[in-house]
Amino acid sequence: MIGEKGEIDRANRWRCLALFLLLTSLIFLAVIIYMATEIQKDNKTPEHDRPYPEHGKVKLGEPSEPSVFHDLTTAEIRGLVSYLTQEESLNITRPPSNTINTNYRYLAELYLPNKAAVLEHLDRGGQQPAREAIVTIFRGAKNPPDAIERLVGPLPNPTYIKEVPGRPSSVPFILRPINMPEYDKAASFAKQEIDTKLRDHIRAFYGAALTDCGSECLILTYFSSMSPKVSGEQTRKFWFWLSRDKENYLLNNLDFSVLVNTANSDFALEKVWFRGSTYDGIDDFKSRVFLNSTQTSWPDPNHDTSFSMAEKRGKPFWDEPLRNPAQVEPDGKRYNVNYNQVTYMRWQFDFRMSSAYGPQVYDIRYDGQRIIYEIGLQEMCVFYSANNPAQMFADFFDSSDLIGPKASPLVPGVDCPSHATFIDASFLTETSDEPFTTRNVFCVFELNTGDPHRRHFNYEPLTQTSYEGMESILLVFRTILTVMNYDYIIDFRFFQNSALEVRVVSTGFISTSYYRPEETPYGYRLNDYIVGSLHHHLIHFKVDLDVLGTSNRFATLDIEPESVDNTWSKINGEKYHQTKFSQNVKPDEMSAAYKYDFNSPKYLTFYNNASTNKYGVHRSYRVLPRGMTKSLLAEGFGNEPSASWSRYQMAVTRRKETEPFSSSQYAALDTTDPVVKFQDFLDDNESILDEDLVAWLTVGMHHIPHTEDLPVTPTPGMDVGFLLLPFNYFSEDAGVASRNAIRIEPHDRKNSGAGLKVERYGVKQDFSCRSTDNSFWDDIARDSTILFESDDT
Repeated sequence: MIGEKGEIDRANRWRCLALFLLLTSLIFLAVIIYMATEIQKDNKTPEHDRPYPEHGKVKLGEPSEPSVFHDLTTAEIRGLVSYLTQEESLNITRPPSNTINTNYRYLAELYLPNKAAVLEHLDRGGQQPAREAIVTIFRGAKNPPDAIERLVGPLPNPTYIKEVPGRPSSVPFILRPINMPEYDKAASFAKQEIDTKLRDHIRAFYGAALTDCGSECLILTYFSSMSPKVSGEQTRKFWFWLSRDKENYLLNNLDFSVLVNTANSDFALEKVWFRGSTYDGIDDFKSRVFLNSTQTSWPDPNHDTSFSMAEKRGKPFWDEPLRNPAQVEPDGKRYNVNYNQVTYMRWQFDFRMSSAYGPQVYDIRYDGQRIIYEIGLQEMCVFYSANNPAQMFADFFDSSDLIGPKASPLVPGVDCPSHATFIDASFLTETSDEPFTTRNVFCVFELNTGDPHRRHFNYEPLTQTSYEGMESILLVFRTILTVMNYDYIIDFRFFQNSALEVRVVSTGFISTSYYRPEETPYGYRLNDYIVGSLHHHLIHFKVDLDVLGTSNRFATLDIEPESVDNTWSKINGEKYHQTKFSQNVKPDEMSAAYKYDFNSPKYLTFYNNASTNKYGVHRSYRVLPRGMTKSLLAEGFGNEPSASWSRYQMAVTRRKETEPFSSSQYAALDTTDPVVKFQDFLDDNESILDEDLVAWLTVGMHHIPHTEDLPVTPTPGMDVGFLLLPFNYFSEDAGVASRNAIRIEPHDRKNSGAGLKVERYGVKQDFSCRSTDNSFWDDIARDSTILFESDDT
């Protein structure tokens, strides 16, 4: 009995000990949970600072603490405007009271900080550089008047204003871009002069009028500049074109234009161009054309203008309406958007829309490693040719008209897939002290190109029978800029293997000259009344590459012919011809100014000299231009000096904070000694060995309009751009890590009846074929200003 009692006591003691340990553990666990809850309460992380999930997180709007690359926020803009208004030395006139003779703010946007300070912040945890704005002010009230650019900061509560490094302290007033007060006054002046003095004659010519015109109206809206170098005078002159007020009005240009001088407060109409002849003003025109003429009617009826309208016509492709194929996101979005930053698989980049220059992309990384610090549009030019002065002098520099605000709202299902993420952009220009916002300026989406990223079919019985392929799936970051008549689709395309493509596609409607036989060397006759004017598109980009750091070299791999002795030939002395390549490291900027020569093909590569792979080969990135173009304008003449970057298909320079852009808003008129003269970037011929390098790329095309450009130029064949490709950068194609591939091979190569093994790496194949709903169509039904400006803006 005693033994049994001892066993019971020991069992009870063990039970008590186990119960004690359990209670102790529960109490300890409760304490831990309580402490963790309290810590979480005390250290609650803001939503936008939490680590993102792998994919599918979209955060739009404005952050309370913008990143270094984020555009100006509403709070920053309001602080900036308040500071400028209160700065007595500026004597700022607030809109809408802006006139040519007042001081007013023309433009304000983000100023990118010093790169060294940005990298210290991004890579080493240093303090974020102060956010600043670059502000352009036209000082029409000053004597003499001028234009200035100044830095204002720190935002959102500025305390200082200072000059911009690398820019002149002051720019002559006549070189400023044409702005709203000047344009409105010039167009109204010309319209009044013509309507007052020539109304009956214009109606006789064209069966229409500028005012009180009913359904047959004329407009005087488009203009081309005569820069001081072209006119030979230090003044401001613009040719205003007369067109029929119809859709795509430049397809309805008429043979009448006027030259307006706006240099003085009293504008002057200096010239009239009409049907191949130039007249010294309206009085000279009237006396020479009418007073001494017996002609009473003019052969220009109200011709049919329906050809210029982009509406469906012709026999449909199917008798019943059939829907297009559509892409879907069966597993949701596979990317994240955090305000102005996008992450996708191994990619990460920031973006903004510069008011002056358009889309800019920054800090582009793959697998955490920065490859590119900056890719940015610099300038878009169109140079026309014609026999008439309105088209002849139509050399358009789009930065002079502010590229960013020309970004148009993107329409889901056409401009971008319906399932894309759409992002707005805001701008501060001369029309208001409040920022205006354009909806759907950017879109982000994945694209299945329908092509294989790679594929190979092996058919060697018993040993090599297999198939392996991978769909080409990439991320597209897109905007579309509508600059007057042309629309430019600009894509940044991110491939899974770390390749990046920048692609520009032009569409929109062409500009025309009124048909006369003298115009045919400059274009085809497209209609009874018009000739499509020959023109040259030139587009310039900045690419600041950081290949494994900021110490880079630029080298070409020159492919050359060689002749070797063919010792295997039965013919004595026979030669065999093949090609070889050699590396040519460019030591300085002038040697790196690249003009393409078909006789000397080459690869264009950038690398860090201290970084090689295990075979001693430099890990590089290759620049592959697509759509290289050559400017045929005589160097140094006319408007060419403002586009001196167009002399080269690519140039490489040592990066300087004082050379942030290759063009400027003054380019259209500033042609004698440009404020930004790209050729100067090269002429100092600095060393580019082991330096922070920038590649400047020119792409474009000559466009001879043809009948199929009516009513709107289609996109096939209108794309140009360039690619940035890994070149010995990885040990193999980085895309092999993707799950979106397929491999097929026999279970047993010796037994054809054993079936096939299909490897899809865990990716499901079944999904519902339905795209994500998009609220765009409901939104515009409620508010049309989302897509079109209201009449009172």
